[in-house]
Amino acid sequence: MIIISEPQPPSALPNFSRPFTEFYPSCNNVSRLWVYTSSMSWVLVIEDEEDISEFLRYILENENFTVKTAASLAEARAHLKDGMPDAVLLDRGLPDGDGLDICRELKKAGKMPAVLVLSARKDPSEVQEGLAAGADHYITKPFQFLDVISRLAPAQSPSAP
Repeated sequence: MIIISEPQPPSALPNFSRPFTEFYPSCNNVSRLWVYTSSMSWVLVIEDEEDISEFLRYILENENFTVKTAASLAEARAHLKDGMPDAVLLDRGLPDGDGLDICRELKKAGKMPAVLVLSARKDPSEVQEGLAAGADHYITKPFQFLDVISRLAPAQSPSAP
């Protein structure tokens, strides 16, 4: 069940660097409706850019998710050995390979949490490649945090297929 509450002030914003806040102006938006899922779920964020990773951690924790972060494929694989997340947010351009490798591995193993690709790669063939690898959504950077939350909330709802 998804509950929408009145706008509430978030906890203090992390100290994002100025270029980051200019590129992602939505991180400064402090007045909006907050969406909460009926049960706490955990999300694995696979992103090598620290500012983006911390921004995603911040918004997801404020939406009642437990968040683990990984800056590489190797780190992501280590987290996945500890259990399956409810959702994976992954970047494609990681230092040790393409984030889609994780998506393909999960699909091959028959263990598919909700997968959202967050990538600067915007070419239609790359978007198609991401969806063919098993991603549920492909969001290009820069992104709005509500785009991420709105795609995660239905996946966490007990009535979702």
